[in-house]
Amino acid sequence: MNLNRDVWVYDDVVGTVITEDNKSDFISEIQFMYDVLNLVINGDHIEYNRLFTDDYRRRSGDKIRDRFTMQQLFEIEMEYLGTGEMGSVPFTDIKLSYKIRNNNGTFRNDLAANEEGRLPVVYTIVYTGGELKIAELLTYAQYMSGLY
Repeated sequence: MNLNRDVWVYDDVVGTVITEDNKSDFISEIQFMYDVLNLVINGDHIEYNRLFTDDYRRRSGDKIRDRFTMQQLFEIEMEYLGTGEMGSVPFTDIKLSYKIRNNNGTFRNDLAANEEGRLPVVYTIVYTGGELKIAELLTYAQYMSGLY
């Protein structure tokens, strides 16, 4: 692919490319999301689906993809949005934005099949059972509305 596949991490206005070599320089939630991106790129739907909390799986049903193919992600950006608490469980919100070249809809059927589609999503990450898990996944528009 002749496309920019770097993963940029933004904190306010500062952007840095994250790689396997420097990912330990970032907070654990950013490292986790970098690994999530690699699962998506490699089409590893089994490991990807294991990253969601049991509660999210119960509530979401069809949002979890049983199978998806390798995804040609490019123009990838991650942004740390902040932290909070769900009840007594601390969470971190990370916004993820990318395009998918030749999108076949197996992972994201809400993005255009051409190379112009971009619809940012927000992953809410919690530390539970000794590991990081995805507790919520929303489009950025849903997240900003606060109506979820």
